[in-house]
Amino acid sequence: MLTRGNLKLNKRVYSFSIPAGSKGSCGRDCKGCYALKIERLRPSVKLKRMEDFVIAQSSWFYRFMEAEIKHAIKHGCKYLRIHEGGDFFHQHYVDQWVKLVKRFPKLTFYGYTKRFGNFDLTKLEKLPNCVLLDSLQARQGKPNFDTERNLLKEKVFICRVGKGGKCGSSCTYCMSKNATKKPPCFILHESGHCTYK
Repeated sequence: MLTRGNLKLNKRVYSFSIPAGSKGSCGRDCKGCYALKIERLRPSVKLKRMEDFVIAQSSWFYRFMEAEIKHAIKHGCKYLRIHEGGDFFHQHYVDQWVKLVKRFPKLTFYGYTKRFGNFDLTKLEKLPNCVLLDSLQARQGKPNFDTERNLLKEKVFICRVGKGGKCGSSCTYCMSKNATKKPPCFILHESGHCTYK
């Protein structure tokens, strides 16, 4: 269920993902969505996220994820990203994450969501070890990615991890409560993918 690091995430960062898009957990298809693009390009990624979505909808999700997190912590996990792909899809699912974040107070949980208007996320975002970022806040309702030129015009905070750093080591901004005041935006390249998201 949990994935350890990637090209942009340090090995201390684990993540949990479920399918993105209107046919997945998001309830929408965003133009330029990095998660959807990865799922189209790598069928094995989509398959794993579909399997994890089945688990996320099950009555035993909490117990299963609790065991996964314990294992990850034993292997050096310091940060857990909720949804590298996908989003919150049901209030009960949100409530399970509240229980998990409370269960592991020394672990920092963080993630991006476009679902603040769909579910009550206040309990989750108020927990001291959880940073929940509104993907639509930084750009007044538009997704948090665009070309570097457009983002510079808008004077938003631009994630620079894609310029050679690693999230969770050279930068931990998204894992701090400061990020909730000024959420980061991500560079969308000409090829149509984000530097990091």
